[in-house]
Amino acid sequence: MLSKNQIKEIQSLHLKKQRDIRKLFIVEGVKSVMEVLANKAELVIMIFATGDFLLNNSEQINRLKINYTKVSTEELEKISLQSNPNQVLALCNYFNVTETTFDFKNNWRYLNHNLFELHNIISCGLNGKQC
Repeated sequence: MLSKNQIKEIQSLHLKKQRDIRKLFIVEGVKSVMEVLANKAELVIMIFATGDFLLNNSEQINRLKINYTKVSTEELEKISLQSNPNQVLALCNYFNVTETTFDFKNNWRYLNHNLFELHNIISCGLNGKQC
């Protein structure tokens, strides 16, 4: 059972501003949640699921040591973004993306060559020439 505060916190993640502040996002639906569990389970903080979902997938959830809360269909409707929620909602951390910058000084030849090639492709396509 979810408390009112938990419901409000999850509902606040419906807004992009709150997701960015908390660095969290929501994944909904059986297929999507199972895909996250299969590929990036370390991102999942908590799963809110109906009894049916837990019955069918408890082995995988326990093996991955993911926290979960059993919720009713009505509670799932309150926290979901969807009009007809589908058995499960997962609360996940943002991906840890490292920012990369392009070094124009050291990569100028590479950039210049690719721009030249791109120019040739565009020119051939616009003029209808065979290149």
